[in-house]
Amino acid sequence: MTQRPIVHGRRKRSIAALSLRALVVAWGVSSLGGRAPAQNRVIAVRTTSPAPARSPSAVVVATRAVAQPTANARAAVAADPAQTSPASAARASRSIANNTSAICTMLTRSDRDGRFLSRDDVHRSASIDGDALDAVVSRGAAAALPSSYAPSDLLEVPSLEPITARECVIRGAQCLRRDAAHALVTMLAAMRRDRVAGHIHSSFRSYSVQCMVFGNWAYDDGRGFCRAATGSALPGHSQHQLGTTLDLLTAAWRSEGRGLSADFGCSPGGRWLAAHAEEYGFVLPYPLFVDHREGQSACAVRGGAGTDPRTGYNHEPWHLRYVGPELVAAFAAARARSAVGTPSELTLDQWLRRRAGREDDGDLPVCDGCACGACSTLDGAEASARSPCPRDQALVVDADGAPVATRASATIATVEARRQDRDRVELRVRVEVEPGVVTQTPVAASGAFRFEGDEDVQQWRPRAGAMPRAYRDLRGAVRLAIEPIDGGARPRSGGYRFRVGLASGSAPAAYNGAALYLPAPAGRREVRVSLPSTADRLRVALWIDGHPIAPREVTVDATR
Repeated sequence: MTQRPIVHGRRKRSIAALSLRALVVAWGVSSLGGRAPAQNRVIAVRTTSPAPARSPSAVVVATRAVAQPTANARAAVAADPAQTSPASAARASRSIANNTSAICTMLTRSDRDGRFLSRDDVHRSASIDGDALDAVVSRGAAAALPSSYAPSDLLEVPSLEPITARECVIRGAQCLRRDAAHALVTMLAAMRRDRVAGHIHSSFRSYSVQCMVFGNWAYDDGRGFCRAATGSALPGHSQHQLGTTLDLLTAAWRSEGRGLSADFGCSPGGRWLAAHAEEYGFVLPYPLFVDHREGQSACAVRGGAGTDPRTGYNHEPWHLRYVGPELVAAFAAARARSAVGTPSELTLDQWLRRRAGREDDGDLPVCDGCACGACSTLDGAEASARSPCPRDQALVVDADGAPVATRASATIATVEARRQDRDRVELRVRVEVEPGVVTQTPVAASGAFRFEGDEDVQQWRPRAGAMPRAYRDLRGAVRLAIEPIDGGARPRSGGYRFRVGLASGSAPAAYNGAALYLPAPAGRREVRVSLPSTADRLRVALWIDGHPIAPREVTVDATR
């Protein structure tokens, strides 16, 4: 069949090159992890004969025919009748599984808005061991599984029959690794006894499927990278590829026509999972951040809550990851010590990161041009190389996800301190920043960064009404540090109790709820800080690794 090229701006991408529609039709919408609106999902087409009837069990398996197909998918099937044939769809799926690297090359090409991924962030040499139950898989540039990784011990659920990763994809089956599958069947039986029968919405998803799903959203549906990234993980960055992760709802929720929405957390099934999943070795990796709760509720999400800065995702009360009884017990003990119900409460990802030697609370997403100033990349090439974000607006990380060390430095050029009223001072500090300097949260979204009342770096609120939290020093991060010298300053341990990052803007400020690394924009920039003080003099310095660098004193209402 002659393929009709898809035209986006000046670029053409043939359907053959993208190979999107065949696999999307063969795999179905649940491969999206359910994050797409129902009207945009695609009905799955079985690629083999239906499996033999199973005896009743404590599980309801998703049939995938949950919504109407997209117009693009319908057009693709209509244009090529062979694609509706099970044998043809199976051949397409096998071809895709064997040509992953060619398929994902499309992500290095610009979408309609000029967004794309660096080649280094697509064709990386990922070193994460997917077989390890404590593997760190997140939105960060280095936190990705290899394209070649697929579990070797998958079982179909609920039959618990062995199945290969390829056959799981081709048949559109629900599959998990052996221990996770057995644990799930046991848990589902318990759910049935408690009258909250489970419904598996999505389970194992291969790298190639994730390529197709994300590519379909970014290119074929015309949504572009920025919208696609809010509803689908980049290939290699989905925990579903581990084979230990699933999206689990209940039969009752499904019968009401409900999908993957945050209010599932307050349903009987959501409450059951929150209370009992860990008893079976499963953890909810994307819990409800205390900043995002509606009032005092432990399950309701306030309007406009947005993304959890620690995980990079919204609250997902249906998303379960199996880590096994031993890791669950260790994690639960660490979480209990972290002040549950406060901003310091540990997530699974934070705990796994610390076990791996990471000190920051989370990863910035991979740079694709959508959130420059708050993204990460493995691409350390020179500025002349093609990159989705300016070099000083991307955090370059190594294979372990840590910021790449450079000899770049920052210096204070001038400091101006003006009294705003009797007990408040605003500083305007001009800083010279070389390319490659790394800073950290918290930062100003716009205008001056404000400390209110008794706030300082050990107890600052990212929004009105939020709980205060401490921002520990991250190794190598440069910040501006301020300390009143006299006149009402309360002495505190460590000194320089007012510290702020050198970045600014809505993108980096979105991560103010936790301690994260950020790229510092290069050049001369002004950092404005408003703080409560009746002091006549202030000491100002750059702060790195717990020490002030080149401190200077300034008199309020004077420039130096």
